Order: sequence, then C-alpha cells, then structure tokens
Amino acid sequence: MTLPFIMVSPPGAPSNPRNGPLTPFHVASVAFQRARQLKNGARPRVDSASRSPTRLALLEVLADTVPWTVLALPPAAE
Repeated sequence: MTLPFIMVSPPGAPSNPRNGPLTPFHVASVAFQRARQLKNGARPRVDSASRSPTRLALLEVLADTVPWTVLALPPAAE
C-alpha cells in the first residue's frame, strides 16, 4: 500500500490558528507520541487496513483526530 504524497507545510501557507504552524517536525513529534500510546493499548481513531502503530499514528495526525497545540517559548532568563 502506498500513501499519496502529502505536503505538510508549503512555503507561504497560513498557519493553523488552533495549533500554530504545521511543520514536518510537529507532525513527526505528535505521531511518535501517539504511536507510543497505540503500542501500549490505545484504540485507533481511524480505520485502516494497516495495524502498524507508526502508520496508524501518522494517519491519525494527518486526519486531525489527535488534539495537539504548539506552546510559545518561555521568556529567556537573564
């Protein structure tokens, strides 16, 4: 099974108002954490023929079924 090519954040694309800019780093980080949850017994939130926790986690993140936010950096201490 091959997945279609999905460009996560094209140059100049507006950011998601709820989550901030959607970058490949954010997608990978959220998918990693969700894959760990799936491996530990969480139920998948999308229907897929694949049973791989990594593949399911990536599909869930791209389908926006996993809530996540990007927090602002704390102010630097002087």
